[in-house]
Amino acid sequence: MGLLLQVHDWWRWAVLILAVIVLVKSLLGWLGKRPFTKLDDQLGQAYTVAFDIQVLVGLILWVFGPMGLRTLSQSMSNSQLRFIVVEHGVLAILALVFAHVGRSRSKNAKLFDEVRHRSAFIFYLLSFIALALIWLLPMMMGG
Repeated sequence: MGLLLQVHDWWRWAVLILAVIVLVKSLLGWLGKRPFTKLDDQLGQAYTVAFDIQVLVGLILWVFGPMGLRTLSQSMSNSQLRFIVVEHGVLAILALVFAHVGRSRSKNAKLFDEVRHRSAFIFYLLSFIALALIWLLPMMMGG
């Protein structure tokens, strides 16, 4: 499990970097009224695939790792442990859903390019906020 935990720890940086890229690119496309290009689509796909991998590794750790499903009942009385075992995963899945909705809506060729960029930006932003909460909440709880 140690190797998977390291992969999960390091892969988050790829997800974060791609999140920032798709956020900036979609915002610039929306505000600059730029065409929605193949690169926009490919970056959205790269973000969602990288995020899929991150969540898959996290789910494997949650099911088979030492702090996850096995400690679910014990973790409810400890806010820091509960965050790791429950809230971290819920926020990650919520962020993943937002990322996929943003990608899906931006792929809709019937929409104007401005709407495609705006939809992508809004849902990628929601995804990014949920991701940020995964990192910020433990600091706010003192852990």
